[in-house]
Amino acid sequence: GFSIPYIIDTEILPQYHKAMERLEINKATDVLWSLIGRLDGYITDYEPFKLIKTNKNKTENIIWNLLYGLHNITELLSPILPSTAEIMHKHIKKTVDGEDIKFSISLLDEPLFLRK
Repeated sequence: GFSIPYIIDTEILPQYHKAMERLEINKATDVLWSLIGRLDGYITDYEPFKLIKTNKNKTENIIWNLLYGLHNITELLSPILPSTAEIMHKHIKKTVDGEDIKFSISLLDEPLFLRK
């Protein structure tokens, strides 16, 4: 399959921005949820929590892709749920050095969304 950054850059961002430009907040939210669903599927497919035991390098790549996705969710969520996006942004830091993108994270004090 395609990489998370490729999907975000070629599908998610154009669809989201088109919907937001048209003030179609429901469609923009649907695009955001589709990204969340894809990241969830990515976790299910690759099982990084198991893979870490046998392939650390591949797991690091998977985690990087997930953080790339989460960072983008934070950006896209900002106009819809600004306070939640702000909390996420404080805990997922992105630094760019040339073409090298790195992420750092910190733990939340409490969950953003409670599971049902």
